[in-house]
Amino acid sequence: MNTRTDRFLDYDWDIISAIVSGGSAIDLGRLTYRTEQAARAFLAAYGFDPREEDGQREIRKIVPLALAFIEEELLPLGPLERIPPELSHDPVELLICASQPDHPLRDWACSVLRVCHAVAHGMYLPGRDRVSEACAIFEGRLRPHLRHSRGKLYLGDIPIVRSDFKTEKPWNSLLLKMLYKKDSVAEEIYDQVGLRIVTYSRADTLLVIRYLVDRNVVVYPNIKPSRSHNTLIDLPEFRRFLDEALKGLAEGRLDGAGFEAEIESYHREVDVRPGAVRNPYTDEHYRSIQFTTRVMITRKTDGGDVERFFFPFEIQVMDEQAYRRNIVGKSNHQAYRERQRDAARRRVFPWLREKMQTGELAEEAPMVDAAPAQPEAIS
Repeated sequence: MNTRTDRFLDYDWDIISAIVSGGSAIDLGRLTYRTEQAARAFLAAYGFDPREEDGQREIRKIVPLALAFIEEELLPLGPLERIPPELSHDPVELLICASQPDHPLRDWACSVLRVCHAVAHGMYLPGRDRVSEACAIFEGRLRPHLRHSRGKLYLGDIPIVRSDFKTEKPWNSLLLKMLYKKDSVAEEIYDQVGLRIVTYSRADTLLVIRYLVDRNVVVYPNIKPSRSHNTLIDLPEFRRFLDEALKGLAEGRLDGAGFEAEIESYHREVDVRPGAVRNPYTDEHYRSIQFTTRVMITRKTDGGDVERFFFPFEIQVMDEQAYRRNIVGKSNHQAYRERQRDAARRRVFPWLREKMQTGELAEEAPMVDAAPAQPEAIS
């Protein structure tokens, strides 16, 4: 057999398929690092060279964080009560163990490494160390526009029910997001920080957005288009409704008070078709206008140079009726987080169902079908 033919004999089809077809490393069914040398070479290429003190120090942070997350968020799960105490905490040994099909702890090693991958990328999420700066900049823009008068909160002259800042995304929430969605990677998590504004009327949500743009609190060219999502107001329908109300005002059929009452009465529901929601885990009953703006952060480096970069900031706007509905039932945050956990468990422990079906694990695990969930709540 010639040399050119030999090249086509030894493919790792799982990895090739993941790269070419857009699969995630978390969903790989096996690894191929059978020797210490191969495992160490992989870790060095990944970004943590075991031969260097810095690489060793960073590696030692990752496994304990992964184990803690599994115990806090994913266990117990049916017959899985705890991580086997005999499982190695050394990443080189975990890689070798995960690469041996007959090793009794292979499945557990694979599960821990899946979470280690999320931990590693979460720890070095670009800009994560600058969350406080992004919050300070955005709050600095918004705070001067918020005021209290006679027991009510206002944004400019718009009465609002509440405004809530999320000043950072909790560590476990960050890891869950990377684990429960196949296409979630650290660089594309845009809701580390955010703002939620709740208005009294549905029409006022659009006034809030216009106010934020007019006062340059939100710079609209910095909106990330793919992150805008509206399940609250049918804009073409609302424009027709508004035009009719303005016509009534101009013709004298409505006075000023009647016009205000007409606008405040607008509560028509948006028809959200099945499958039309951007996030497959988003609850179909959750209603809001969501968009992500980007805030420029400027800072001086130790060398005296000026460093600039954009940091994403998520904004949610909803009326009081939608807000109250969002915080109960399937749309509330606790239910959402439970659905996140269930989806994450399926990816971290894909071997559990098979072992139960073959009788290797006799107890029944609560591996119910993952229900859709709302977007991460601002809290």
